Amino acid sequence: MYLDQVKARLEDLHIVSTDEIVPCTEDEVHTLERQLGFSLPGAYKEFLLWMGHGAGILLRGSDCFYQHLPPLRTWAEELLEENNFPEPLPEDAFVFFMHQGYQFNFFRISEGDDPPVHFYGEWTKQPSFTIIYPSFSDFLSTEIEDCAKTLAEIAKSMADRLQRDPDTIKRDPSFVRRMAEIAIHDADLLNIVAELVKDNSSLIRPLQQLAKSDLRVAELLAEIKKQNS
Repeated sequence: MYLDQVKARLEDLHIVSTDEIVPCTEDEVHTLERQLGFSLPGAYKEFLLWMGHGAGILLRGSDCFYQHLPPLRTWAEELLEENNFPEPLPEDAFVFFMHQGYQFNFFRISEGDDPPVHFYGEWTKQPSFTIIYPSFSDFLSTEIEDCAKTLAEIAKSMADRLQRDPDTIKRDPSFVRRMAEIAIHDADLLNIVAELVKDNSSLIRPLQQLAKSDLRVAELLAEIKKQNS
């Protein structure tokens, strides 16, 4: 299908666990199409049926999942009006992504099953909508690659901090929670954490305490035990 390569790439990168990927049901997609009055492109329906309700850290912070969709077109039109944008939003435009209220992406129903992605950002002062991806699948592929790059940068920063100051694990529970979410997807950071806490009860105890109320910390502890067994 349209997203086969994208799905394979996400699996290869290990930035999202399978239990974090929450699909829409067929009934939810049909309900959305009835509300819209038209059929959605094949690639986008495949996205909804794959991860329509969320996918861990992927696309987090942007309005693009099923529960976000109903008001997006209205918000986009309000943004265009506030900025005196000269073009109206096309009648067949489906706004599927908005970030922080100042930029949005849409595709046109008339442009095929894996349609180009159009963009508007208020800071650009652009006189017309621009096509920023040749297809929806390219948009999603780029988001996945960007997420992987960001995750690697965060993991490296955390690893550097832990190597400088291992006692951060004891002093900063919020850091540990963030670290746990990243480490279960980053082998280098996981290895560093596992090595630091090996045979070090003063570091393992704070993790055990947090694991009682935080699923990701519990998962991290389980991975550490595997590493150090």
